[in-house]
Amino acid sequence: MKIRYIILLVLLVVGLWSASGFVLYNSESRGTFGDMFGAVNALFSGLAFAFLIYTIFLQKEELSLQRNELKLTRSEIAEQKEIMRVQGKSMALQNFEGTFFQMLRLHNDILNHLDILIDRQNNTVVTGRDCFSRIWRRHGLAFSRNYEEKDRHAI
Repeated sequence: MKIRYIILLVLLVVGLWSASGFVLYNSESRGTFGDMFGAVNALFSGLAFAFLIYTIFLQKEELSLQRNELKLTRSEIAEQKEIMRVQGKSMALQNFEGTFFQMLRLHNDILNHLDILIDRQNNTVVTGRDCFSRIWRRHGLAFSRNYEEKDRHAI
């Protein structure tokens, strides 16, 4: 929308300039007529310079806003970096816990699938955790004697 107005304004100025050339082509008073606009030229030059200074101030303000935005962006990135670090630690802990509990589950599965044949004639079988107490009852005395003998030799 703004570009349409700018193009229209440029065409109007070029049209007026062209029309003044045709109107004043053979006139002897062209010089005096042109001198009449000398002050207007100085006015337009001064306005152009004022607008140039104004745009410099606008650019300075815009650069200041960009610097502030850049500082905010840096602080946000630092905060995100810290959050990512904490999330990484949390994920590492979760991975460890997941692996640990899988190993516990596997350990329980292995324990539950242990079988010891106690009596071949009656086909008596002890399964699971009960296997450890049965082994201790059967071989515990031998383990304790062996342990006591090692203690005596070590002293």
